[in-house]
Amino acid sequence: LLVATALIALVSSAAGRSAVVAASAMVVIAREIAISALREWMALRGRAETVKVGFVGKVKTTAQMIALTILLAVEHGTRAWRVGECGLAGAAALTVYSACGYFAAALRRTS
Repeated sequence: LLVATALIALVSSAAGRSAVVAASAMVVIAREIAISALREWMALRGRAETVKVGFVGKVKTTAQMIALTILLAVEHGTRAWRVGECGLAGAAALTVYSACGYFAAALRRTS
């Protein structure tokens, strides 16, 4: 929820002129909703351990926090801002990768 709030704030601010930030925010928020629903569904089936947080998820979260800290702390358009954008884009890529891993694990356990 904290990450989603920060992403929405960035996109809705003047700094929201960044397509990279907007696209990354959509990917990250959509993934969080999907994985939360998947975890709930797997828990109801008694298979919560299938979608427990993995190493890639922890790296993703760390990358998100670092990128968001940079983007919230520096002025739009600076070199540091671009570093934050790249970090957030990388975190979005990790987001997709980790989501695929969670869904694949759930599919194996439900087939």
